Amino acid sequence: MNEMTYADQSSYEAAMKSPENKAVGEDAQSFAKGLLTLLVMHETETL
Repeated sequence: MNEMTYADQSSYEAAMKSPENKAVGEDAQSFAKGLLTLLVMHETETL
């Protein structure tokens, strides 16, 4: 399990497009193909 936090949507999008993230995805698929689930949550402040 892993949790990552980003300052804003554009930071998240840039991270997802990075060469490092691509390498992580390729590595994970090499040993856990079909076993991974990515959950993305957007936190909002309630008043």
